[in-house]
Amino acid sequence: MDRVFWQACACTTLLCALLAMPAEAKRKDGTGGGPGDGSDDGSGPILSFSADKQTYLIGERAQLSWASEGTRFCNASGDWDGKLSTSGVVWTEPLSAAATYHLKCSARGGGISQTVSVAMASIEPVPAPEPAPEPEPAPEPEPTPEPEPTPEPVPEPEPEPTPEPEPVPEPAPEPDPVPEPAPEPEPVPTPTLALATTADAVPAGGVTTLNWSSTGADTCTASAGWSGTLASSGSREVGPLFSDTTFSLVCSGEGGTVSATATITVVPEPSISLSASETLVPSGGAVTLTWSAEHAQSCQASGGWSGSRGVEGVEVVSGLDASTTFSLNCQGIGGSAVAMTAVSTLGEVSINWVAPSENVDGTPLVDLRSYRIYYGLDSRSYSDSIDVVDPAATSHAFTVPSGDYYITMTALDADGNESAYGNEILRTVP
Repeated sequence: MDRVFWQACACTTLLCALLAMPAEAKRKDGTGGGPGDGSDDGSGPILSFSADKQTYLIGERAQLSWASEGTRFCNASGDWDGKLSTSGVVWTEPLSAAATYHLKCSARGGGISQTVSVAMASIEPVPAPEPAPEPEPAPEPEPTPEPEPTPEPVPEPEPEPTPEPEPVPEPAPEPDPVPEPAPEPEPVPTPTLALATTADAVPAGGVTTLNWSSTGADTCTASAGWSGTLASSGSREVGPLFSDTTFSLVCSGEGGTVSATATITVVPEPSISLSASETLVPSGGAVTLTWSAEHAQSCQASGGWSGSRGVEGVEVVSGLDASTTFSLNCQGIGGSAVAMTAVSTLGEVSINWVAPSENVDGTPLVDLRSYRIYYGLDSRSYSDSIDVVDPAATSHAFTVPSGDYYITMTALDADGNESAYGNEILRTVP
């Protein structure tokens, strides 16, 4: 622990107390240095930027989502452009080639940027059909043999005279035949219809394809979520859809009428609740994270934790030695969403001083009552203070969250009169 000494000087009213700067502390004007200089304390801007997947078919749209903390606005470049809010979700135009999307979010004193690249899925070529085999030649016809000569006919003998036949009595007349009944006509079969969709659930603004096929039907008529006269078989893309939609189809033929319906559900974007049991923990301490995601199928942790997570759960993270941000990105049919929570660690600041011995007019100081320590994140703009009521004290230690703190102090007499600020020091709490 470094000692900080007080020196007497000319100040206002009755007292004067100046706080000396330790060798390792940062100066207000940026000179000097110490173990805390340039450390990453987790207080800078945070950005999470991702696409819903890495490869796409030609004509598909990529969904880009981002969320940031500690930023004022964001700018897009690369294969998209424009000024964006600090968080949001965007659908790209249909893709025809690989694309790269840059996102830079500006913050006070700097900014943060990330890049997302997407690729196109390769398509296997269709093999050419093999050529048909050459037909075999037809066999030569065999020659027809010459016909053998016909022999001379042998004369037949004269027939003997035939005796006269006996008269045959005429038969009785038969009754008229009964006509057979005409065959029954075969019944005409009732038409059949099948209606299906390539996706029963889509994100808001998504599209899908309806496929239908019928037999024994001449015409079909669409209604409800679509309309018009359709062929007996076919397909049609429908969308964009922003609410649950039912599509009806009626097909008619000689055998009657048949109908079918298909319902498409529109799934909203995931929503995530992520919280920490504590926002301030001592160095080396632990925190319990609780999360729950709706309309999500999977989640991915990043920042102070990592790996795949379920859509809900509770987890203890220990060994926190610096301020940490925990991020959770969840994906579903409706898109993706990001949630973040930050946990700061408490560190100790210790200062030392030499008590003042004179008033501002040079007379001995005999009624010193207490000291007041001021500190804050901005120079000469102090948000907090601590009273040290022991006038004999020459040191004090206190805990604060991680950050860079500007510190000074004053002295007070028995009547409550307070001296001017002493000199200012800068301390970094990791």
